[in-house]
Amino acid sequence: MFKKKKQLLLVHSQSIDCLGGAELSLRSHIKSAPADINIDIVTPDTPVSLKNYDTVILANLRPNGGLGEKSEYNWALQWIARLKGYRGYLIRLERDIHPCTYRDARCIDFEKVKCVTCNCASPIPRVFQTLYNLCDAVIFLSPLHKQVINQIINIKVRRQYDIAVPIDLGLFRTIIPFKQRKHAALIIGDAIRVSPDAISLAAKEGYPVEYMDYLSVPYNKMPDLLNQYQAIVVAPVMLHAFGRLVVEAMACGCHVITNNRVGAMSYSDPVAVCQKSNDAFWSIVTRRPRIPNWRRFLLTRNKYDKTKQQNTE
Repeated sequence: MFKKKKQLLLVHSQSIDCLGGAELSLRSHIKSAPADINIDIVTPDTPVSLKNYDTVILANLRPNGGLGEKSEYNWALQWIARLKGYRGYLIRLERDIHPCTYRDARCIDFEKVKCVTCNCASPIPRVFQTLYNLCDAVIFLSPLHKQVINQIINIKVRRQYDIAVPIDLGLFRTIIPFKQRKHAALIIGDAIRVSPDAISLAAKEGYPVEYMDYLSVPYNKMPDLLNQYQAIVVAPVMLHAFGRLVVEAMACGCHVITNNRVGAMSYSDPVAVCQKSNDAFWSIVTRRPRIPNWRRFLLTRNKYDKTKQQNTE
């Protein structure tokens, strides 16, 4: 007798075939899915009947292509309305800093990982706080990521997990011995990804720096590039929820120099947790709670239906 497959819906802001860290991770997770799970993938603006799904995973909900804050807010409202009364297993797979309107977690003192004064007057944090609290579980990319988001908004969900991004350690590996490489620190990025302190951080470690534009090298050529340098600097302005480049560089034998805004460095062994990522992910996804979050039946009643109606008029 055939066992019925479980139906899982993955909601993500763009096609997972796109080039990006989130998409690389999602493709890896999907490739390693258990055989008894059928996965459908939609963008947040796609009409869908949730009653057909045992599990719903909300990944990135931030619109691409310059659609802006209003679209992001509307998407969150739409999903709050759709989730009203949903009885399946709902997971928030946080891959960004969605509750922060500015995307850089500027309200956080990273020395103490504590929220300080922020001039944000946007409704974004409030609507995403509601969305998070409708979930049965929340998956973050690192302990630092979890700390920061929990400082920005009040998450009451008890099931909160840290799952690193999956890295292809067959692709990213040491090819050239360390001493045969260029004595320099490579910086890959653009203005939003590289702190002005990056050069001084490299200098403290005794390295001159060389720059490479973000996304200027095909992904499958990155191991060859990393193996040319003794060091790499990953020192972002905005929080890197994980920062896969850190582990890719470590796996290639580079000395990694970072600031305190890189989530991967909040793990004691970043490479090891990446090796276990897919298994950890599916362990959480298949561990469905017996009782769904009661907030989906109470907190969304009337309030957000009325807000949505006003927003579309």
